[in-house]
Amino acid sequence: MNKPITITATSVAAALLVLACMVWPAIAFVSKCITQGAIPAEGFFLSGRQWGLIWRSVWLSIVATMACLALSGFASYALCRLGRISRRPVVVATLFGLVLIPLTVSAFGWERADLLGFSANERCILIWAFWAWPVPSLLIWARWSQSGQATFDAARLHASSWRAFLLVMVPTLLPTASFCALVLFVFFFSDYAVPHATNVMVASTELLSWASGSSHAIDTLWPSIPVVIIVCVSLAMIRFVWRRDLQPDADRGLRRALPEKQQSLALGVIAVLVASSLFPIIFMAWKVLSLDVFVEAVSFYSRDLAWSLGVALISGILVVGMGVAALTWRRFRIPVFYLSIIIGALPGAIVGEALTAAYALPVFSCVYDHWPIVVFAYIARFGWVGIALVLVLDSDVDPDIARQARSDGAGEFATIQYIRIPTNLAAMFAGVGVVAAHSLGELSAVSLVRVPAFAPISQVIVDKFHFFEDGLLISLCVIVCLCALPPVVLVLFAWRGRSR
Repeated sequence: MNKPITITATSVAAALLVLACMVWPAIAFVSKCITQGAIPAEGFFLSGRQWGLIWRSVWLSIVATMACLALSGFASYALCRLGRISRRPVVVATLFGLVLIPLTVSAFGWERADLLGFSANERCILIWAFWAWPVPSLLIWARWSQSGQATFDAARLHASSWRAFLLVMVPTLLPTASFCALVLFVFFFSDYAVPHATNVMVASTELLSWASGSSHAIDTLWPSIPVVIIVCVSLAMIRFVWRRDLQPDADRGLRRALPEKQQSLALGVIAVLVASSLFPIIFMAWKVLSLDVFVEAVSFYSRDLAWSLGVALISGILVVGMGVAALTWRRFRIPVFYLSIIIGALPGAIVGEALTAAYALPVFSCVYDHWPIVVFAYIARFGWVGIALVLVLDSDVDPDIARQARSDGAGEFATIQYIRIPTNLAAMFAGVGVVAAHSLGELSAVSLVRVPAFAPISQVIVDKFHFFEDGLLISLCVIVCLCALPPVVLVLFAWRGRSR
């Protein structure tokens, strides 16, 4: 069977996207530093203040990771009492939806709902923890559903429940918890939205300040080198833990249902944690939201909302399409995946500055002065999501079906088009929604590549926050949160289909 034209075109277009959004900006950024004279304004030795900001980023991220894992510990125990993860599509979709709330929205909501008078550092830690706890909870639940219950039952035959938990289950789940901790650390370390909202100066906010205030690229690149090293080392540790301890088990017979006891208590724990994540939005909506202000926000910012949503959807489609094309790249699939993860994990200021160096040229005015540059920023920030999603979904496709198709004469491209894509279509649409939802909340990268046609809605939300226009602020936040509902519904639909 000949290669379908659509798959071939998608593969070529995705390769061009990788070059345009990731490879060329990195080359242009380094080249600009050299041609401008590679001497930082503050010299090659970082100042004490810069090292202090990096250290603050590190310890805030570590404490926030510990707080997040503590919250997820309660949630994980309750989730495990509910049985197998595949049997709870509504719970999965609910927790997934919490992570789709842009961190920008959650951060500004918590700042306006500051009732307990925590310090800036404490608010930063708490906002991170209350936003991210569903991520480790879902991963630990999935690991328990995969093999944890069977292992625990076997250990109880020779020891008490408490001893079995300490000696067997803690070592079993520790790699998953370690993996989650490393992922959370990288995310918190490179985040800009929450430190900005809480007025905490960290490395990511300092980098954006340098990128906005200096015309020399080296002034941003040189202070970012320790940040890049920390991110890359953390990603290498994530890869090590994954390859050593978290590869999917070949024996799926261990996936047994848990005894469904005390489910009302477990659901109550989950409900409390879900309410804590939604508290800032609910509080602000109850306090300042009115129908007149909501209508005013929709009418006055309709252009910015429409442009932002359209650009975010285009980015989501391109990112997932890039993931589908990665199935055809074979040798280059994994290197491109690692490249996208490294770029996505870097602070947005570095990504924005690299895109500016690459496209702020007369020959690229059609890109830099219009919406495509914003799409490029979103792809650079979230391109890894599409590749990771498609690779994970493809690993779950029944190998017998693909093998039978090949025996019937279907080539690799036909197998992708007629088996792998249709099997995971709902999940891929959900992936488009995930990228679009987080693109609406992206702040640091797009602040450096703004275009005349529209103001990204995340920038509008920041302006309303700083000018204390709380009515418009919460109205726009509610609209952005509503945009996360379609992918939640798609996740629910996809999960129901996979659990049958």
